[in-house]
Amino acid sequence: MRRLGPVLALVATLAASGCGDLGTGEQTERTDEPQFLSKQDVAEYAPDSPARTVVAWWRALQFESPDVAQRHYAAPVGMTRLKLARQLNYGPGLLNLEARPDVSDVIRFGDRATVFVLLTQIQRHPNGREERQRVARSFNLVLEDGEWKLSDNRYLNRITRVAKALVDAERRKQEREGNRQGPERERGR
Repeated sequence: MRRLGPVLALVATLAASGCGDLGTGEQTERTDEPQFLSKQDVAEYAPDSPARTVVAWWRALQFESPDVAQRHYAAPVGMTRLKLARQLNYGPGLLNLEARPDVSDVIRFGDRATVFVLLTQIQRHPNGREERQRVARSFNLVLEDGEWKLSDNRYLNRITRVAKALVDAERRKQEREGNRQGPERERGR
């Protein structure tokens, strides 16, 4: 994970806008406003609903709690605390965990359900204008022992797979550059 630091910082910078300061304390660029879920936000959904499972899971991820988040997965997914902790190491910016999941629809079919959400990220501009970016996502659930559980980990797997590919590409690039510099150094001697 030590090698991931610089590349993930670059990816996170590209994924989310930062804030600038010219030494005056003034904000010069737009800034992300984290949209953290509260316990009250989770309580708005019925305890036995698929939507509540998704919202409670998202809150656990936002607060970097792999122990709590793991409880929201069905047994066949094979999710462990360690797997989730590794994925959470990519950071809330890259995983878009600062966005707020707004449940737009739930489709149930027997012991299965799909929860459709809009992940809303708010950015504030220096002039006070607010910009909302929304991304639609869906989460599949299954009824297990009377509780709704996530039946896969597609969301986190997809993001971490892309991040890992970027890290690997950067590592290969650095290795190629190192190999090119090696012979040049010898020729200069």
